[in-house]
Amino acid sequence: NLAPLGLKYEDVYDPREMAIFNFHGQWFTDSKLLDDYLHFRCVDHDAYIAGMNEEVEAYMANPMIAAMMPNAEQMRAKNAQIGHKEGGFHWMFENNKEDYIKAFFGSRERQAQIKSFEEGYKLYRPSEKETYLDHGYDESKPTSELDINDMEGAAKFRGGECLSESMKKGDLFTPLKWRCAFGHEFKATPNLILNGGHWCPECNRYEWNYGEIAKVNPFFAQVWTPINGNTCDYKIKKKVSEFDILKEIKDNL
Repeated sequence: NLAPLGLKYEDVYDPREMAIFNFHGQWFTDSKLLDDYLHFRCVDHDAYIAGMNEEVEAYMANPMIAAMMPNAEQMRAKNAQIGHKEGGFHWMFENNKEDYIKAFFGSRERQAQIKSFEEGYKLYRPSEKETYLDHGYDESKPTSELDINDMEGAAKFRGGECLSESMKKGDLFTPLKWRCAFGHEFKATPNLILNGGHWCPECNRYEWNYGEIAKVNPFFAQVWTPINGNTCDYKIKKKVSEFDILKEIKDNL
């Protein structure tokens, strides 16, 4: 919110440089359950924004502080500087990083169709209508009744298999063996798969290849395909694997 600075979003940002596809900013229908554990909702949205605006306005009332704040031109220049860094908008187009362009804009042609504010681009708020996913097993069953058949169904819906032959009914915290559609075998608890939304730790270890995964994993395709379609073929190598970092931490504990 730039209003306390006397600016509008349109003064600082260019929608033609804003990624169409974003990997963040999702709402989760069960976030209240997380709040029951962490109590992070200490203030509601409107109260937070109002309080933030009040604080910034108080700062801006001080001429010395106001003089140090960047104006719209300086903010635009900073955005351009950031955009020329690796992974930024200008960097990917100037260096013909086609996989990055596909990942964030779909294609060069699609990015070229984005209007500027002067051309009539309108900011909009995504729908907050809840969309529930199929998790590949009977979610009406009590947790205490979940068994190996439910695990097999969940694995199949993710394009893979549950390799364990048995489990204690209702035990979601003892690791089982699984295999993904690409043949990677791994161990994970049913809780991690069913409630945590995780699957194979190898498929994304060294690169983004979400399009390939969506083609063989119906569970993941539910959130990927409606937005990205089923023709994504880009792969982007990771500079660092978060899985390798986690393994290193565990090995050093």
